Amino acid sequence: MLGLAACLGSHSGRVVTLRTSDRVLVPVTAQHDTYCSLQAYMRLPVSQYVLMEVPLGGSLRRVGEDIFDVIVPHVRFFDLWVQPRVRCKVRLLNNPERVDIRCVECILDGSPRVKQLRLTDHVQFDVHTNFTPQQGPAIQSESYINVLVDPPGPFRYFPDFILQTVGEAALKASLSTLQASLAR
Repeated sequence: MLGLAACLGSHSGRVVTLRTSDRVLVPVTAQHDTYCSLQAYMRLPVSQYVLMEVPLGGSLRRVGEDIFDVIVPHVRFFDLWVQPRVRCKVRLLNNPERVDIRCVECILDGSPRVKQLRLTDHVQFDVHTNFTPQQGPAIQSESYINVLVDPPGPFRYFPDFILQTVGEAALKASLSTLQASLAR
């Protein structure tokens, strides 16, 4: 891990790993176009996908043919708040047929202290989501988030298990909120 700590610019040589995942199955109704199946919709070019609403102050916007920016609803831990801005690349894949979404960049906006700590410089994100059509019809959304953190400033004084517990709870809450927005 020391190599990773150096990559993150770690002064302490310490890296805390945060992980979460979530899977939801969302039934799909043909309320807008009864002649278009879920499989046909999911085969459309990514540029033709409809954007969904993101709750609690988040947003989703297309910035390129297959590149999207997701602003995640803000998350609080201790006296700080963080609002991740995630740039994602979306691809259509086969075997199995699915929509593959990968984080290509994540910037952490937030409270003044978050900006002062330059939290973005202390984290490395790996975010991956797949949307797979299911019988019913339904969409299965399966997401994984892995974050490597070089604890900055005052966070260096907290034991790893506290940082992991609080960090993973915040990640899980954000991911669950985003996944739940699919069901609306």
